[in-house]
Amino acid sequence: MTSNTATNVRFRSTLLRLGGPRLAAGLALFAALAGGSREAHAALSIWNDNFDNPAEWNPWGSPKCHVTIDAFPSIAKSQPNVVTFSCVGPGITNSDFILIDKIFNAAFSNPTSCEASVFLRSEGGGPKFALQMINADDWTYIGSESFSFGVAGQWAKVTVKNTYACSRAINVRLGMQGGTDRLFADNLQVRWTR
Repeated sequence: MTSNTATNVRFRSTLLRLGGPRLAAGLALFAALAGGSREAHAALSIWNDNFDNPAEWNPWGSPKCHVTIDAFPSIAKSQPNVVTFSCVGPGITNSDFILIDKIFNAAFSNPTSCEASVFLRSEGGGPKFALQMINADDWTYIGSESFSFGVAGQWAKVTVKNTYACSRAINVRLGMQGGTDRLFADNLQVRWTR
C-alpha cells in the first residue's frame, strides 16, 4: 500500500468514526438528492368554492325543501355568500331532504387520495347533514360523512376522505335531511393527491 492510499484509508476511517451516524445520514441524504430527479414526486390539486356562483350547483329534493345562496355572515367575511338549506311547511319528516351537487376535476389523472370539506352552521341544531364524494365517471361512492349538530349557531368543519378509490372527476354532494331548521354551508374545498 502506498503512503497516499494509506493516508486516504486512515482519513476515511477517522471521518466515519468521528461522524458516525450523522455522516452516514448526510451521505444518504446527498445520494437521495442526487438521484431524486428519477423519482416520482407527489402532486396536489385543490379546488375552493365559496358558493359565489349558484348556477354551478344542481339542487334537488323534496317539494317542502329548498336551497338558496344568501349573503349571510360567513366564515370568510370577504366572501359573504353561503348556501342555505331549509325545509318548511307542516308535516316535515325525516324522509324530506334537499341536496346540491357539483362536479370538480383534479389537475391530474390517477389520484391516490382525495377529500372534501365544508363549514356548516345550524340555527337550531336539528337537521342531519351529509357530505359525499361520488365518482363522476361511473357514479359509485368514493366516501360519505354524516353530521348531526349538537350546538346551534357555531361553525363546524366536516371532512370526508376517500373510502374507495379516487377519481379525477368527483361529484361533491351536500345534503340536509328532515328538520325544520335552516342549515348554512360555506367554504367548500376539494383536494386530490398523487
